[in-house]
Amino acid sequence: MRVPGRLPVVVVICVAVLLLCGCTEGRPTSRSDAQPGGPRLGGGTPVQQEPPPEEMNSLERPVAQRLAQQIASDGLTLEHLDCPAWDRRLPGRMMCKGYVDGLVARVRVDLAASKQGGVTFAARLTDGVVATRKLERTLLRQGWTGPDCGEVAAYPARLGSRIRCRVTRSGRPRYLVATVDDRAGGVSIAADRGAPTG
Repeated sequence: MRVPGRLPVVVVICVAVLLLCGCTEGRPTSRSDAQPGGPRLGGGTPVQQEPPPEEMNSLERPVAQRLAQQIASDGLTLEHLDCPAWDRRLPGRMMCKGYVDGLVARVRVDLAASKQGGVTFAARLTDGVVATRKLERTLLRQGWTGPDCGEVAAYPARLGSRIRCRVTRSGRPRYLVATVDDRAGGVSIAADRGAPTG
């Protein structure tokens, strides 16, 4: 049965819906949103902390740059480094605060004199952080495909906290849980008994 005059209205509505769905504030659809249904991925949402408004000083900037490069391979972003005043003694050590993807982690900075009369330094995170992208790479190495552990980039390494991931093997979706078992960020991975196995 023909209903004259209805087709253009339907087309306009469809186009409007497509435009609205494709314009979610410029943010692409996340991997976790792309497959609705199933258990929620990731862990409990960590408390986010904003970095201080002050700019980094002449010592903090190069340390932050090097540390940012070190942790980038784990999918982490160093937003700011906040260190106490340096007493200029060498060799020396200071504990700073690193703002990593909304988390605050302690950063140990070791300072030493270089042969050329300058200052050399080494920096590392001392508080454990569970990096979501690193966890997904671990699952890939274990033979799972398409690992998705949610959109939160990092979690504090709190003993017993859990992160749920979706994976596939032989085309079948599975759910795994990574449980933090040491304060350095180590996890143990097991099947999520309460989730569907596909």
